[in-house]
Amino acid sequence: MAVRRTQNPGWKMIDSETVVLSRDKVRDFAAKHNALPRSPTEREFTESRLENLLQVLMNEQAIAFNWATVKYDGRIYRMNGQHSSRAIMNFSGDLPAKLVFHIDRYDAPSRDAMADLFQQFDARWSQRTPADIAGAYQGLDDSLSHCDKNNSRLAIDGVSWYLKHVEGLKVPPGAHVYSLFYDETYHPFIMWMSGFLSSKMPELKPKSVLAAIYATFAHASDVDHVKEFWRDVTFNRPSNENDPIKVLGDVLLVSHEAKKKDDKMDAPEAYVKCIRAWNAHRAGDTVKSLTYVHGKPFPDVSA
Repeated sequence: MAVRRTQNPGWKMIDSETVVLSRDKVRDFAAKHNALPRSPTEREFTESRLENLLQVLMNEQAIAFNWATVKYDGRIYRMNGQHSSRAIMNFSGDLPAKLVFHIDRYDAPSRDAMADLFQQFDARWSQRTPADIAGAYQGLDDSLSHCDKNNSRLAIDGVSWYLKHVEGLKVPPGAHVYSLFYDETYHPFIMWMSGFLSSKMPELKPKSVLAAIYATFAHASDVDHVKEFWRDVTFNRPSNENDPIKVLGDVLLVSHEAKKKDDKMDAPEAYVKCIRAWNAHRAGDTVKSLTYVHGKPFPDVSA
């Protein structure tokens, strides 16, 4: 890959150090950093970021804090760290026995240099995506190492939606939901989705549709019938307008292609219509439409 050098941004690093402090010294250290004047470029304070960091401290999940200061216009400013320093100061319990801080000190001689330096912290292009996080969990299970990471994540998204909304079970919160990769119960489904899903079937990728696919797979007396059904929904729709495969395929595609949000199916509706189509298919019935009544219990899934 060819990388072109752009104009020198003007800022430079003055020095850097790593400090390991015991809990009796951490609060004073954090208070000194927090007391520095905030740089003109520092992002706004939000309670949600503070709450997340307090939870990290409570769970003893804190890794090294990376803080930075900058000399600009004759003064030393805090470049970042306002949330983490305040979290340490406000934490009501016993802090971890030791905390680690990596401190970088910069010099920015101009406004443009300050603006460019700000962009190097928490750059949007380098943030962890859901796919990155899911891939980390998946990578810790050797039996899934050969599976497509994006499709495997979609499979778990479907499983978790089914467990939470259909079965009424608790699922791990936030990104921890991908710890479901460790449950071998779901491995056959993940492996199938890994090789089945593609860019040519976006209408099958909403979470509740994936949940319906999982439900049919989990309840099936013969998973080959399930695989054939969902393949036909996307690629081999019958010509009979009342065939449930044809009806479902058209409904999913129309919803996916709708420009307005109000014209798209919501998650429960999509799930119910998928299951009704599957049940009709298994019963050998024809359908003119797939009914959905808001608030009614989800239908049982045919084997």
